Amino acid sequence: VVAPLVELSPEEASATARSLWPDLPDRIAAGELLRFLGQGAMLSAGPGMFASGRQMVRSAMRILEDEQSVRSQQGWLLYIEALMLVEEPSKVVLRVRTIAIELWRARHSDAPLRLSELAILEFFLGWYDRSRSTIELAREASAETGNDLAALPLIALECALDVIDAPGSPEPIEAFEHAIFELLDHDYLAVFHQVFAAEFGLLQIHLGNTAVASHFAAVADQSPNNFMSASFSLRRRRLNALLLNEHDRARGRADLVELRSLAVELDRPALASQIDGDLADVFVTEESDGDTTETLHIVALAPAFSIWRGGFELPAPSGYTAKLLALLIASSGIVTIDVALEALWPNADPRVSRNRLHGVLLRLRRALGFGPDGPVTCRDELIRLEAGPTLSCDVWDLEAAIDSEEDIVNIGDVADVLFEQFRYDDRVSIYRDDLRRRINRARSAADFETTTN
Repeated sequence: VVAPLVELSPEEASATARSLWPDLPDRIAAGELLRFLGQGAMLSAGPGMFASGRQMVRSAMRILEDEQSVRSQQGWLLYIEALMLVEEPSKVVLRVRTIAIELWRARHSDAPLRLSELAILEFFLGWYDRSRSTIELAREASAETGNDLAALPLIALECALDVIDAPGSPEPIEAFEHAIFELLDHDYLAVFHQVFAAEFGLLQIHLGNTAVASHFAAVADQSPNNFMSASFSLRRRRLNALLLNEHDRARGRADLVELRSLAVELDRPALASQIDGDLADVFVTEESDGDTTETLHIVALAPAFSIWRGGFELPAPSGYTAKLLALLIASSGIVTIDVALEALWPNADPRVSRNRLHGVLLRLRRALGFGPDGPVTCRDELIRLEAGPTLSCDVWDLEAAIDSEEDIVNIGDVADVLFEQFRYDDRVSIYRDDLRRRINRARSAADFETTTN
């Protein structure tokens, strides 16, 4: 009945909806109904359902006349695209933030909802400090508007952030589990029980805490069924496949491949991309567990990192993990813990930062495919990244060529692209400038020798 409305103009869709449902009083009511039906389609499973539902919501926004309500719906659409694994959170979070702040400044009733959604996306991205700040803003908006429901998921989110700050403490984990079970008392929020449990389990896998991840996989499996369960179960299925991979790699890989096919069928490209990274991690782990002598090669003389092993490009680290790797490379492979903490979290509580650093080190080792006894070590207050038979880096190779007075006349302006993504970091900037001076001196010496000869 509703599908034909998608193809009509706003005026025709409004008139058609009102003819199908005579009780609708006006055009705005027709738009709201179309929006509601579109949202339901987006949250349900089935090939093509998300795209059809999204088109319904967009048609509804053309019918609705309240500009701020339309902006609110635009923010919701972006958030749902990330939540449903259609878009990566990194691609929508800044637009969601812009809309949420606009609504907050206008004291719109939807402001606490959009701010809560922004805090969730920031958590998914690992922007934990930003997420905490947004939670406080969302609570303030919730108190002003009286929208208490919007603040309830934030309790669980804040408990999850407490776990990040104190990874070895059981109390925040217990508090998080209690908070997500509280969501089951509210029909509108019950679906977040499964989403938060699965996402928290995935985070624990990346932190190396498979026992905790297994527990929350079981919690996610116990989530009640509703018409949105099939869509939101995709995270849970990915978590279970990764856990299976821990003790049965053949079956774990098979489940990941099957889930990737389903992601493509359901038009979930962000999920497919995440699984591609999971499968690359599986490859790296198998390679590092075997007898391979292939060296891991880090390419830093480029605008962004790339990682290679045996002719295969592996997923490059991002966020704090990439920043720590850049810092280590720029420091000849060794930094003190205090220097790392100041570079990653300037002016933060050192106790909290040290707990976070533990997780970043785990993610760096995982990204590079090495265990605790590999070339990434942390002992005696020093973090080391050691070149050797198992690891090389192009910028260190370049430094060795300069030191050995090899011919570097034909080398381009590589220092200009080195760590482009961290060009404003003080330590990296100093290293870039120093490398540029060394290259220029080596070129001048080579030119002088050529002229003399």
